[in-house]
Amino acid sequence: MTFEERITFNANQCGGRACIRGMRIRVADILEMLAQGVAEQTILADFPDLEAEDIRACLHFGAQRSGIACLAAGADKYDGCHHGTPYRNVILAMNEPMGVTAC
Repeated sequence: MTFEERITFNANQCGGRACIRGMRIRVADILEMLAQGVAEQTILADFPDLEAEDIRACLHFGAQRSGIACLAAGADKYDGCHHGTPYRNVILAMNEPMGVTAC
């Protein structure tokens, strides 16, 4: 399973935010735990359905999103710019709640 296949989106689950393999475990929550210094082994122990590759997929997803050059606060709509990221189709959905959309 590729990193891209591990990150899933479902409009009826977790508000359409990025989750891991269809579970109700949000990518943002895993990234936040890592940022707070929680060890990978602790995360895996707390979430027994997670795999080490899921955590790497979260990091990959975050890295891909950070490389998107045309994010603009207050943008009204997505104009279809292409960045070559496998997640480009979900940028708008991920950012709308924060008031930031892809150009």
